[in-house]
Amino acid sequence: MAAAPHPLRAVADLATNRSDLRLVTENDGAYVRIVCDSPALIFKHKADPRDSLDRTDFSGHKRIVLEQDDFANGPAATLQTILSYLKHYEGRDLHAPAPKP
Repeated sequence: MAAAPHPLRAVADLATNRSDLRLVTENDGAYVRIVCDSPALIFKHKADPRDSLDRTDFSGHKRIVLEQDDFANGPAATLQTILSYLKHYEGRDLHAPAPKP
């Protein structure tokens, strides 16, 4: 039985008309991420292992880990979650030190 397709692929299929989101796959499909360059965010599924590509190719991006619950209501709902992150981080300097409490 073939493995189920990665859930980020279905989300990326829904986002094909958006120029700010792109699907990145490497290592024969073992590495799957959705990337946005402005704001610089990279989205991964929590079940996906860490990969050196996150540190080398996307070191300037903030990593957002999507939980299994973020995928529970289908790819359209997951895309809305991703878009809410884009709105939340829009215009922010992701590399500025966090203010001290």
